[in-house]
Amino acid sequence: MRSRQEISESDRRTRSSSRLLSDSINNPVVEIKKLTDSTKHVLSNQTERKYRNNIMKSKSKEPAVKKKKSGRGKFRVAYTNRKAIRLLSESGNNELSMESISFLTDEEKLLLSSWGLPTPVLSKYRQKGVTSLFQWQLDCLENEKVLKGCNIVYSAPTSAGKTLVAEILMLKRVLELGKKAILILPFVSVAREKMYSLQELFGDIGIRVEGFMGSYNPPGGFQQVDIAVCTIEKANSLINRLLEDGGLHELGTIVVDELHLIGDPHRGYLLELLLTKIRFACTRKSAHRNTSMTMSLSSPSLNLHDSELEEIRKRKLNIQIIGMSATLPNLNSLAKWLEAELVISDFRPVPLVERIKIGDLLYDAALTKVGPVLQDSLLARSNDPDHIISLSLETVLNSHSVLIFCPSKQMCEVTAVQISREFFNIGNPESIMKCGKIGEKLRQQLNGTKIAEILAQLAQCPAGLDDALRKAVSFGVAFHHAGLTYDERDIIESGFKRGIIRVMIATSTLSAGVNLPARRVLIVTPTFDSLDVLTYRQMSGRAGRKGVDTEGESILISDTRTQKRAIDLIQAKLPPVSSALMNDNGSVTFSMKRALLEVIASGAVQSPNEVNEYTECTLLSHINEEGGNEDEIPKSQKTKNETIMKCLEFLQNNDFIRLKMFENEEKAPEYMTTQLGSACLASSLSPDEGIIVFKELEKARRCFVLQNELHVIYQVTPIYVADQWRNLDWNQFLTIWKNLSTDQKEVGRLIGVNENFIVKAMMGVVSRRNPAQLNSLNIHQRFYTALALNDLVNEMPIGQVAEKFVVNKGIVQNLQQAASTFAGMVTAFCNRLGWSNLELLLSQFQERLQFGVQRELVDLVRLDLLNGQTARILYNTGIKTIADLATSDPATVAQILHRAGPFSSNAHGGNVTKSVWMLGKDEGLSENEAARMIVQEARNFLQVRIG
Repeated sequence: MRSRQEISESDRRTRSSSRLLSDSINNPVVEIKKLTDSTKHVLSNQTERKYRNNIMKSKSKEPAVKKKKSGRGKFRVAYTNRKAIRLLSESGNNELSMESISFLTDEEKLLLSSWGLPTPVLSKYRQKGVTSLFQWQLDCLENEKVLKGCNIVYSAPTSAGKTLVAEILMLKRVLELGKKAILILPFVSVAREKMYSLQELFGDIGIRVEGFMGSYNPPGGFQQVDIAVCTIEKANSLINRLLEDGGLHELGTIVVDELHLIGDPHRGYLLELLLTKIRFACTRKSAHRNTSMTMSLSSPSLNLHDSELEEIRKRKLNIQIIGMSATLPNLNSLAKWLEAELVISDFRPVPLVERIKIGDLLYDAALTKVGPVLQDSLLARSNDPDHIISLSLETVLNSHSVLIFCPSKQMCEVTAVQISREFFNIGNPESIMKCGKIGEKLRQQLNGTKIAEILAQLAQCPAGLDDALRKAVSFGVAFHHAGLTYDERDIIESGFKRGIIRVMIATSTLSAGVNLPARRVLIVTPTFDSLDVLTYRQMSGRAGRKGVDTEGESILISDTRTQKRAIDLIQAKLPPVSSALMNDNGSVTFSMKRALLEVIASGAVQSPNEVNEYTECTLLSHINEEGGNEDEIPKSQKTKNETIMKCLEFLQNNDFIRLKMFENEEKAPEYMTTQLGSACLASSLSPDEGIIVFKELEKARRCFVLQNELHVIYQVTPIYVADQWRNLDWNQFLTIWKNLSTDQKEVGRLIGVNENFIVKAMMGVVSRRNPAQLNSLNIHQRFYTALALNDLVNEMPIGQVAEKFVVNKGIVQNLQQAASTFAGMVTAFCNRLGWSNLELLLSQFQERLQFGVQRELVDLVRLDLLNGQTARILYNTGIKTIADLATSDPATVAQILHRAGPFSSNAHGGNVTKSVWMLGKDEGLSENEAARMIVQEARNFLQVRIG
C-alpha cells in the first residue's frame, strides 16, 4: 500500500498534468512531449496525432501563439469543445474528480475546497457562509456512478442544501467536459433569481449563465451560453431545437428542480416529455442521433481512421440528469424510470417545529398541548382574535422576521395594513396607547432610513407607489402577491431578505417561488379548501434561516371547527406522483398528441416502431410495467396503445404528419412532418392550439386592417387569455367600445365583436354552456385584452391601464409578458409556414409588448437593466441606441437619471437615498452606480453581439 505522501505526490502530478493538457488545448504551441505519462493515458493515439499536426501547423504560421484565456477554472479541460478533444468527453468519466477525492479522509471530503472547484467560486461560496458539505450532500457527490455520469435523484427538506449538490455537479461537468448545462425551475421569478445568483457565483471564471424564460432569450442564444436557466416550457423548446438541429451532443447536464411537479395536471406533462426525449435519445446509438457531429468527425483535418470514427459513432449521448424532489411515496419509482441513483434525507440544518394554534393554546403535530400562544400577556391585542398581530409583534421584538401566508390577495393587503397600523400605534410615543418599553423596543427594531430607501425605490417603479403598500412598508410590513408588478415584488423581496421589512404577508404562490426564509411562519387558512399537503409543506418549510436561526417555527392557525382538518393536514404524507400524459378516463389528451408530434417533427423518430420505442420511455409506460395495486394505476394507463393510435390518427387527419409508404415493401413506412407540424414544433404550440392559431391567421390574411396596430396586436394576444382574465367589467367594456375610433371598431367587427353581445353579457344572460356563446365570449375577452395591450405598447403607464380596464396592475403585467411570449410563438409559426409578410408584421411586437414601448425604443430595452420608462428618458435626451449608450460617459447618464427623478438635497434637510432599483440587484443603487452599470452592460452587449 502506498503511503499518504506518495498518493499526494501522485495526485499533484495528475493535477499538474491536467493543467498541461489544458494548456495544450488552449495553446497548440505547447509541445506534446511536455505532457507527462499520467496525462498521455487520457489522450488516445488519434488525438495525440491530431495535436502533433496542430503543432506543426502552428510552427509554420506567424503569429503562432494564442493567448490562454484568463479566469478559467483549473479543471476546464475541454471548455473550448474542440473536435479532437471530444473523445475525452464521450465516456462521461469524471476521472480527475475521482482521483482527486480517492485519498481524502471522510472529514476532508466534507470540505468544499476538496472538490477541485475554482478559487473564485470557492471564495463566492465562502462569502455566503458555505465552506463544507453536509453528510447527505457528500453521499450524493462521492457516489462513483454519479461521478461517472449516472443520473441522480435526491430528496431533502427545504433549506437542506439541495441546490449546492446540483451546482457542484453541473459546474464540474461544464468545466471538465466542455458541455452545456440546462437548469430547469418551475416559475419565472425563481428562474430569474437563480440566474442572477449563478451569474454572481460563476461569472469570475468565464462561465456564461443566461436565462430563457417568458419572452426573454439572451443575445447569441443557446450557442453562446454555458449554463441555461429555464422554465419548464423554455427548456422543452430548447430540447426540441437541439433535436431538430442535431445539437443534443452539446448538452452534458440537465438539472430539474421540483421534480415532483412531473405529476402536475397542468404543466407536468411537459416535464415528462422533456425527460422522455432525453432518455430516448440517450438509449440510441450516436449514428442515429446526430448527423452534424458525424460530419464534423469525418473532416479530413481530424486525420482519424475509419475504425476510430466507427468507435465514436457507437458511443451514446452523455447527458446526466440531476433531479431534486420533495419526499414522495414513489420517489424510488421515479428514480428507476430515470435509471438514476437515489438519495433520500430528512436532515434539516435548522430544525423545524410545527405547531397548531387552537384558541389561546399551541399544540404540536400529535395534538399535545405545548402552552399558551403568547409568553408575554402584554403583547396581546384586543382586535386580534387569531393572534396574528401579537405573534408578529413578538417575533419582531425578538429581532426576527415573520412570514404570513393568506389565501387571497385581498386578505394579504388587509392583514398588512392592520399590522402596520398596530405597529404605528405601539411605536408612536404620542399615542394614547401607553406601550412604554415595548414601543421603544419596536422603534429600535425598525430602520427608518432603509425603509425610506425602499419607499423611494417603489415610487420610481413604472406603476408608481401603491397607497396600501406605502402604508404597510412605512412600518416594516409588506404584502406580496400576483397583483404587484415584478419591480414591486423584487424590491419587497430584497427588503425582506435584508431585514428591513420584518413582516411579509403573501399568498401561497410565494411558498413555491423565491427563497424567502423567516424565523416564524404563520399559515392562515379559514376554510382549508385551497390548502393541500404539498403547499403546506412548502409554506412551513420556509421557517428557519440557515446560519441565522437555531430553529424555525411554523404555526397553522386553526380553531375548534377546523382543528380536525388541521391535524390531518399536518400529519399527511405527499401523494404518489403519476404521469399526466393521459386522463383517468383513457381519453385522448392534448399532452399525448403534443408528445408524439414533437418527437416526430424534431426527427427523433420516423417509423411506427420508433414511435413505440419512444412511448416505452415515458413515465406512463414505466408505471404500467411496474404494476402494483389496481387502485394505484389509472384506467387510462391500461389503454396506452389505443390512445397512441388515436393520437396518430388525429395528427394525420389534421395534416400535422403524413405516413410515407415506399415502393420497396421491405422498407418500413416513415412519418414525415408537414409545414403545419413543423410550425407547431418551432412555436411550442400544442396541436390543438396550432389549429386555432392557423384558422385565425388564415382569416386575417384574407382581410387585414392596417390603419392601426390593433388588428396585429389581436393576433398576438394569447388565445388562452380567458383563463387569466375571467371577470371582465362589461359596463366598462361597453364604455370603452363606444369611445373607440371608427377604424378600431372596424377591427372589432371583423373578428366578431358585437355591441349587442356586450350588452347581453352586461345583463348576465350569456351562458358558457352554449358553445356558440362561449366562442363569442372568448373573442370578446381576447379583444378586450388586445385593447389593453394596445395602450401599453403606446406607452400608457401600467397603472393607468389597470385603472382604465378595472384590473390590478399585476394581472396587466402578467398578460403583457404572456402576450410577448405568444407574439414570438406566432412569429415562429408564420416563419415555418412560409408566411413571410405576416411574419414581418408580427415580429416587431414581441419586444414592444414585453416592455410596453413604441418601436423606436426596441433597441434600448434589449438591455436587462433598462425598463421602458428609463429607456424613454434616455431616448428623449439623445441616447437612442445601445451603441449611443455604450459610447456615453457614465457621468452624463447619471445626470440624466438625476433630472428624471424627484429632487432631494442633503444641504436642505433632504435625504438622498439609493432610489434607483434594478432587477437582480440585492439593494437599491445611487444614480452614479446605476449609470456605470447601465453603460457597462451596453458595452458588454455590443461585445457579445459582435462576437
